[in-house]
Amino acid sequence: MKKVTLCLLAALYPIASYPYTECSSEKYLLPTSSSFATSIKFVNVSEKIVRIYWINYSGKRVFYKQIPSDSVYKQLTYITHPWVVTDVNDNCIGVYYPDRQLRVINIVPYGFPNAPSDMAADPN
Repeated sequence: MKKVTLCLLAALYPIASYPYTECSSEKYLLPTSSSFATSIKFVNVSEKIVRIYWINYSGKRVFYKQIPSDSVYKQLTYITHPWVVTDVNDNCIGVYYPDRQLRVINIVPYGFPNAPSDMAADPN
């Protein structure tokens, strides 16, 4: 059922390379080689500090940035590279892949369902 849903999502939203990925799948994620450069933007609209990690080719987190509340971080990356958003204690909040165009991840306050909330890419 999950594969069918993902295929349907891909058909409906062809720009998105990968949807939001549950934290439980983080241990299975590895980036693949890609020559397609892109960007991902993390917008922290929560009242908490969050941390951004890239998953390297060994499946390990590599720390990139700590983002205070009401702050933005834009990262150049490749389309097949997964990124993890955590709290300050390194507890996973969400795992994301970039898109072919700028992908904007809005990190919403912690009581909201499926935080962070993935929003449509903005033109900037």
